[in-house]
Amino acid sequence: GLGLEYGKKVKTDPGIPDFIFNLEPDLKWAFISQAIDEDGSIQKCAKRIQIMHAVETHGNNSKPPNLISDTKKLLEGLNVEVTEPYLQSSYEVDGIKREKWAIRIRQRDLKYNWKNLDLKLQYKNRALNSIFLGD
Repeated sequence: GLGLEYGKKVKTDPGIPDFIFNLEPDLKWAFISQAIDEDGSIQKCAKRIQIMHAVETHGNNSKPPNLISDTKKLLEGLNVEVTEPYLQSSYEVDGIKREKWAIRIRQRDLKYNWKNLDLKLQYKNRALNSIFLGD
């Protein structure tokens, strides 16, 4: 769906479909909210959001998954500063190497936009609110 290839994202390494980048800001925020619900974590103590994706690697082809690079680009288009993608871990599944990459959004870089997020998972929504409103 949404222009993404079928199959496991870890194997197909899809990017965000081009049309998403041309949507109105509220629809872009809906896409980002879904990404956080599915592949993100909210770190209350560190006051940041992290979005992670894994990808299979072959040989020495180590680079961030397209979804990580594209999510960074989408957020920056919404005037949100995001860290550079970083390698979080490497591991193997059935003899195939995988790498988990992440980007982070600090609380101070989201302070004017956080209310645009509409997280469906209540525990993540509560964690988001605690970062900006306190416990």
